[in-house]
Amino acid sequence: MINFTFTPIDMVPIYKQEFDLGWINKQTVASYIDMGIIDANGYERIVGEAYVAPTNSQPIQK
Repeated sequence: MINFTFTPIDMVPIYKQEFDLGWINKQTVASYIDMGIIDANGYERIVGEAYVAPTNSQPIQK
C-alpha cells in the first residue's frame, strides 16, 4: 500500500519577499489569515507589525 503524507511548507518567507517587492499588500496578507494559510505570527513576520483582527463595529442599517 502506498502511503502519502503531506508536510506543509512554510510560505512566510516567500510572502515576505512578495510583500517587500510590493507585489502584495497588508490586506492581501491579512486575507491569508482568513483562508487559514498563515497565522497572526506569520502576518507579523511578513508585515513587521502585529495583526489586529478587524471588528465589525458598523451598526446594521435597516
